[in-house]
Amino acid sequence: MTEPNTRREEPVRALTEDVRALVRSEVRAMRDDLVGELGRARTASLLLGGAGLLGLLAAGSSAALLMRALDGVLPRTASAAVVTGVYGGAAGGLAAAGLAQLRRVRDEVGDTVGRVRDEVSGAQP
Repeated sequence: MTEPNTRREEPVRALTEDVRALVRSEVRAMRDDLVGELGRARTASLLLGGAGLLGLLAAGSSAALLMRALDGVLPRTASAAVVTGVYGGAAGGLAAAGLAQLRRVRDEVGDTVGRVRDEVSGAQP
């Protein structure tokens, strides 16, 4: 009596193993996608760090050096305004680039999470 039952269990067991292998493969692929996204987030973080560094330079000694160079051509107040504007503008540009990159990464990670949810819910019986 156990023989007919065994014949039915073998295809089910093989199918179960195939589904497990497929799910593992998909999870690995999604994990690799997420690791790639984290690499891009690192780039965005570096851009934001650069923006912070340039912001510090706006208040540092290089600002004083540039102001002294401009003092020969412009009044002191105008020299200070020009130097501050240059460094502040550069810092703002880097910050905008970093935030744009983070938004792209956030959207791509959200898409990946959505695909995982869809595939997991589709794999459930």
